[in-house]
Amino acid sequence: MTDERSALSISAVIDRFAESERLLAVAAERVQSLGDATRSASESSTALTQAARGITTASDQVVAMTTAMKTGHDALVDAMGIARQFLETTDVSAIRNLLASLDGRMAGMETAQVELSGQLAQATEDHAQRLNTMSGTIDRSAVLERERDEARARLANVMQQIPARVAKRIN
Repeated sequence: MTDERSALSISAVIDRFAESERLLAVAAERVQSLGDATRSASESSTALTQAARGITTASDQVVAMTTAMKTGHDALVDAMGIARQFLETTDVSAIRNLLASLDGRMAGMETAQVELSGQLAQATEDHAQRLNTMSGTIDRSAVLERERDEARARLANVMQQIPARVAKRIN
């Protein structure tokens, strides 16, 4: 009798081929996984490289901005020093007194402006009343002129109707 596990047994050989096929499938899966991992690592490496380039570019820009900010800061420090020197050598109380004097003058001008505005409003109202009065007088004068003209026309009509001898005496 032959051992089923022996190399000469057909079922043992078939089992070994099946096992080999299974191991080959496992190996193929592992190789596929390694290939996928390699591709993923390569893509990740590319992404990391691109990210590193972006970070380098951003870093260069930050350095440039920092340099510009340092220049601006230095200019500000210089300006503050000049301002401090100016304030140390300038009598600020004289400027304050001048500003207070100007404030007083401005207040006086504002008061005068309010008074003038009131006076102007009153004068405008007075002129409007006078214009209304004059307009009424002109209208009344026009009515009186029409009445006078009508009276003259009636007188002329009456004068034409009276005898000439009487008319000479009236004139």
